[in-house]
Amino acid sequence: MPSPDSPVPHLPAADLPPALVGIVSLWAATFLYGINVVMFIICVAILIKRRTRGDRVPWFLLGGICLQFLLCTAHNGVILGAGVHAFKTTTTTSEALIESWISILGPYTETQQVLYAFNNFFGDLILIWRLYVVYGNNWYITIVPLLLALASEGCTQYAGLITFIDPAVVLREQANGEDVVSKVVTAGFAMTAATQLLVTLLLAVRIYTASRSIRQLSGNRKTNYSGVMWMLVESGAAMAAADIVFLAVWRTGLEGISQVVLAILGQLCAMIPLSIVTRVGLRLAFDGSQSTGGMISVSSPSRFGGSSGVHPFRFAHSGNTSTNNDTGTSHLSELNWAQGSQKELNTAV
Repeated sequence: MPSPDSPVPHLPAADLPPALVGIVSLWAATFLYGINVVMFIICVAILIKRRTRGDRVPWFLLGGICLQFLLCTAHNGVILGAGVHAFKTTTTTSEALIESWISILGPYTETQQVLYAFNNFFGDLILIWRLYVVYGNNWYITIVPLLLALASEGCTQYAGLITFIDPAVVLREQANGEDVVSKVVTAGFAMTAATQLLVTLLLAVRIYTASRSIRQLSGNRKTNYSGVMWMLVESGAAMAAADIVFLAVWRTGLEGISQVVLAILGQLCAMIPLSIVTRVGLRLAFDGSQSTGGMISVSSPSRFGGSSGVHPFRFAHSGNTSTNNDTGTSHLSELNWAQGSQKELNTAV
């Protein structure tokens, strides 16, 4: 096991001062963890309420949220432990004290990386599961994202565990100009961002197509579908952006800032899935305004029958749609497809 006093490279002038890295990481992670606690309680209450109403609550979603919350709790505990250890450590110089706190080759930082990798992987699985559900339980659409997520997890865990077990390996590679571990970390974060961007794009295409069909069939210019679409889009895009930011600052040698970003990522990867369930449960649209949550009301034009009326399309229940002889079966097929997509989307979020 590496020593807490493992060496720290000298930080560039543009980087965060070493004396501030530990305290900023601690403050940021603890603040975000507090938000996660509140959202986790809200999510559990929402999911339990849905079960009491007789709605189906997917075990994967509930179990994934609980597991992610436990991992972000452990992640925050490691950051707190690093701070406590630093304040309890007796050293001859202030520089040695700082190094015992923020050493990038020390056990605390590497444990953060391992916990983040697991948590981010489960977050990606939840995102891929949403893709699977929204595409009508189609496994084929998830093959490439799953392979990317598994490869990313393998790279990140390999780099983290190797450094945790024997940090001298990294030092020897850097001395020889090889730096294989850094290349593995880069590949892992790049594939993570690629996974999240790919799944986000596929989700957006599917939901946009269903939303457009609803608008065409109902005559409404806007549906509440668009709000849910943007929530799913921003969830994947936000994590991909955060991973890219970490990769950028780390590869440019800004070790201090990269440690702060890593501390934030450990909480952010759980916060985003929690925020989707919270916002849907509280019926908040993309812009923060109130939406109708689990139901879309669509005004039926004359193409579906005689008089115009309002038919609610509930996500969890199939509605009854009647057509006359003039409309043909194509409109009914499109309507059923859009209605089925709504049901799948409700299950996913």
